[in-house]
Amino acid sequence: MKRTFFTSESVMEGHPDKLCDQIADGILDAILKEDPFARVACDVSASTGLITVFGQITTVSTVDIPAIVRSIIQAVGYTDSDFGIDGKACSVLIGLDRQSPDIAAGVGSSLEKRLGSDDEADQLGAGDQGLMFGYACKETPELMPLPIMLAHRLAKKVAELRKSGELPYLRPDGKTQVTVEYADGHVKRIEAVVIACQHDESIDQERIREDMLRMVIPAVIPAELLDDQTKYFVNAIGVARPVSVRVETFGTASLAEELIEELINKHFDLRPAAIIRDFDLRKPIYRKLACYGHFGRPELDLPWERTDKADLLADEMKALNKDMENQEGNAGQGQ
Repeated sequence: MKRTFFTSESVMEGHPDKLCDQIADGILDAILKEDPFARVACDVSASTGLITVFGQITTVSTVDIPAIVRSIIQAVGYTDSDFGIDGKACSVLIGLDRQSPDIAAGVGSSLEKRLGSDDEADQLGAGDQGLMFGYACKETPELMPLPIMLAHRLAKKVAELRKSGELPYLRPDGKTQVTVEYADGHVKRIEAVVIACQHDESIDQERIREDMLRMVIPAVIPAELLDDQTKYFVNAIGVARPVSVRVETFGTASLAEELIEELINKHFDLRPAAIIRDFDLRKPIYRKLACYGHFGRPELDLPWERTDKADLLADEMKALNKDMENQEGNAGQGQ
């Protein structure tokens, strides 16, 4: 039986990345309400007490962008500067321009149209290159993998308890993670659940943990997937060792993937401090990595590109394979 672990995470409405997404999409919705044919490429960044809106927008609509920004921030729950930002009082900077004429020309008149196509669906061109991947599975009714759906549901449940006032000490930011154990590709059990929530400083850690274990996790995760080996981490930032290491060789391995994972854990220290030490990450190496990829750069002699442990791993793999052959031989003789 092949055992694997897969982890997915979900962030809550008040997470800075998600707050920016909501503001950008809220601006898009407001514009489309008045101008369905608008061109909107809107980005948002957030910092303490500051929202910046920038990008390219071409539209005949007139929308009050600062008012949209403030409304969304307050709706998410940021209504006090002590939370990190207050929708009523924060600064809103806007740096918007019209869509590039070159992009507008390509979108408004596709290559197919310019070559003579009269198919209505050929009239609109893509404004950029894109790679699309589709995926579906039978693990959930939504045809999505179980780890991400459970993570989303946990995040929604925490937000629900905050908004209803049942857990008034909660704040908008937060994150959830779920690690699912698979046996031969099928869901077996939950290995770990992580919930991290922003909260009032007066609430102690034990109270938060008790509430999450009592009001959130049982309401979301099926009891039959939980056991006495399931790990629960509530606001437990700072764990050094990874929860799991997964190897997928797509059928090319000469050694069981579980044994390869053991070799990785034996010979590679995956704690943050060890990664910083072994890859020499406190040196000023980063600007030259900003373009053309962080990997496949032999000209830079990067520590993580070296294969100095390949021979050691190969020797241990040979030894493990030999041990397995001997064990199989002894088992055969016993029969």
